[in-house]
Amino acid sequence: AQSLANKAQTLHQTYSNTNTNIKRIALVGCDTDGVNQSLAKVFAKTIYRDTPALKNAEVTGRKGQVQVNKEGTKTMTTGGSKTIYSWNEEVEGNIKERTETVKSHSDDLENPLGKFDDEIKAIEVLLKKESIDEDAKEVLTDALEEYKRARKEFTMDRYESGIVMVQSAASKLQDLKECQDVEIKKQLDRILDFTHAQISAVDSWEREQLSSGVNKFLSAARNEMKGWHFSQAITRYKRFLQYQENHPRKEANLQKMEEQQDKLLKGIKETAWYMLDKVDHALTQENLEIEKIEPLEGLIRFLKNHLDFFDDDMQDAIKTTNSSIAQARLQTWGQDKIVDSYEAPPIGYDARVIVQLEDDRVVAESVASLAGKHFKQSTLIQMNRDGSYRTIHGPKLEDIKGNVKVVFDGHGDRHNKTMGGRSADDIVEHVVLLRGKLTGGATIATVAIKGCDAGPDYGKDVLIGLNENNLRPRVTSRNSVAKTGNSGRQSIGGLYHFDENKTAWQYDENNKIVTVAPYSDEQYHMTVSVDKNGLLSVVQTHENKPWKTFEGELKVRVWAGDYDDTLSALKLFQGKLKEQGASMKQINIKTGADGVDWADKFNVFTYAEHIRKMSDETDANVLSHSISGFHEGTAVVNYKDAPSHERVALTPEYAIRFTDDNPSNLVSFSYSDYSHPVFDMSTTPDANIRLSIDVGTGEYTDEEVLLQLQSAQEAAGKFAISGVEIITEESDPALMQDYKNLVDYLSKELKVKVEVCRYRSDNELDRELWLSKNPKDSKIKVHHLAETSSHQNTPIHNWSDLSQEQIDKLATESQKIKPSLANHDHQVLIQTEADDNVKDNTSRLA
Repeated sequence: AQSLANKAQTLHQTYSNTNTNIKRIALVGCDTDGVNQSLAKVFAKTIYRDTPALKNAEVTGRKGQVQVNKEGTKTMTTGGSKTIYSWNEEVEGNIKERTETVKSHSDDLENPLGKFDDEIKAIEVLLKKESIDEDAKEVLTDALEEYKRARKEFTMDRYESGIVMVQSAASKLQDLKECQDVEIKKQLDRILDFTHAQISAVDSWEREQLSSGVNKFLSAARNEMKGWHFSQAITRYKRFLQYQENHPRKEANLQKMEEQQDKLLKGIKETAWYMLDKVDHALTQENLEIEKIEPLEGLIRFLKNHLDFFDDDMQDAIKTTNSSIAQARLQTWGQDKIVDSYEAPPIGYDARVIVQLEDDRVVAESVASLAGKHFKQSTLIQMNRDGSYRTIHGPKLEDIKGNVKVVFDGHGDRHNKTMGGRSADDIVEHVVLLRGKLTGGATIATVAIKGCDAGPDYGKDVLIGLNENNLRPRVTSRNSVAKTGNSGRQSIGGLYHFDENKTAWQYDENNKIVTVAPYSDEQYHMTVSVDKNGLLSVVQTHENKPWKTFEGELKVRVWAGDYDDTLSALKLFQGKLKEQGASMKQINIKTGADGVDWADKFNVFTYAEHIRKMSDETDANVLSHSISGFHEGTAVVNYKDAPSHERVALTPEYAIRFTDDNPSNLVSFSYSDYSHPVFDMSTTPDANIRLSIDVGTGEYTDEEVLLQLQSAQEAAGKFAISGVEIITEESDPALMQDYKNLVDYLSKELKVKVEVCRYRSDNELDRELWLSKNPKDSKIKVHHLAETSSHQNTPIHNWSDLSQEQIDKLATESQKIKPSLANHDHQVLIQTEADDNVKDNTSRLA
């Protein structure tokens, strides 16, 4: 598949431009969509991954044996279907597939249905006769319309309704015959005789077609393990039963029909057991690959949707296998490393159950960070839509005790009102399921929906649904785009602890639904305040315990005064706590009250430096954020044990992630669709810094890119900007002019050198220069991505070796008038092996 994908990429680079694109890639050969592994599907995944511009192209593969005829058409000698794969971001795995019946089979049955052209023509002739009166013409016209409608019904496989229409037409003609002259009677007799013969032929053909159809699809279902074939078998069987009901038989014939019916039913059930055994066997194999799970998953889903067709034993077997395959699918879900570098002291809850709702890289990173925030307290599970789950981290559900906070994380969809693809009712079902698993004396106190906005009443609907199931936790949800940092802390709409971006619901003592403060001081061991004189006082403690009785690591809320006064007071207080066997591990500072806002005093870089200093001198993790005024929602956090001395600054316009590992001469970031970029910057930057923006393959305007670069320039503060680098995944030469316009625009606006680089592989460091321009340059310099080398034009096969017979065939074929391509303007044929038969088939296709 990879080798073929490389050829497809070469074809795209060679032929595609603004006027030409590749619409379909057909793998013509025997079993290119075969039983054990689909070459076509793997090929499709590979080209969509390696050459994103080919996501608009379809890929086709065939099952069974195929022969290419002399005229260039293709006939399936076994099987008879082809699968078409296409890119679709809305389906699981991003690969959509549909199955089509091929145009030509070697074993096609001749279908006698719809052959009423002679009757239709005969009636049309009669209608033109002058001897036919108006009443007779009306009857003939009605009969004519019945025949035409019947023909249409037959072409759409609606046999019973078609037969009824034909019989109605015949009845009308029979009545008309009694009052006509001899010549017209003869013509009507011929029409009726032929009609009755056709009805008989239809009857015989349908019986044969129904029974052979069931057997054919059962055979295909066994060989290819696809639910689609099994669906066709059951559909044919049900039509067979309908046929029997509509065709009364003599006792002997009825017995024969019932025997055939029992035989077909037995075949369907045996095939279902066979397929269940195959699935169960596949699931027991080591190193089960996702490509092997997908078709089995579809098959079991189909059987599960047709449970009423089977007896109790098979229903139980289908449910068990469905559960097993759900677990197998969960084993393939990605997961991120969970670390305790950012762990916060636990308070308010005895345990947290974090539920990952979908197999997505961003969600996996988010839940890992959430679990790391309360490393010892958290249980992380991955749960699919059916409620099957696996535990990734922490205690088993049945071992959890005390007050529990359940956290759901997935991508929110405000339009469809879903979270991780789940409706509010689905979340309710998941919570009820978890309650049943928390058998160790645990109580669900809070349900937190951590993903992006799923609609204004999503959390409220969850609360109502839980109440109907005798659960009354507090429910919180987000009202904007939510992002989870490495520390497990979230920003919502680019802001930290901004009340309007989070809603919390609960039932009050009067059984009324009320909103409550989304952020509370109750989740701290104590709250302290530093006044204008630099004096610290304890304002509140958890459960009103005397502060001098606390031991161990504490989480403390601080109402701040002046920075220097607050630092001195906290150092002194930390010393007193350590004397009693306690310490502040996490200090969360609120500024902005009483007109004291640290964000007003410092630029972002200096602010981050001051918070790091406070963290070092108090030996604690420190977070400071503004609660009002112009900088409301701004926050800076420093974790003393974080890798590479990481500290994060969050502003309403952007975020900055400072680490020792970031290059000292670079501010790098990815273009943000939400206009809230995250800049990576060194803790010790150079005097001159380059800005690097990765624009990917997204949609943006030149002005939007400029705004985000200007934000990066502002974030760099006192450091000078020496140049701009734009990184793209695009490889389409047709887009070069767009990038030229962008380079020209940015160079003029920012007055620095601007370069465009393109990724050459999955390695983010492997990229090459494409375009560049200095502010004083009159033209943009184009750097060739790849020069043509002689080996790229070397023929794969030496066509001078063609036999004289093949040469003659090509010459003869070239003289014939050929049909135009049905769906495309041009086709490119690739012969992939030096085999005479393959060579001959390629010639025929050409």
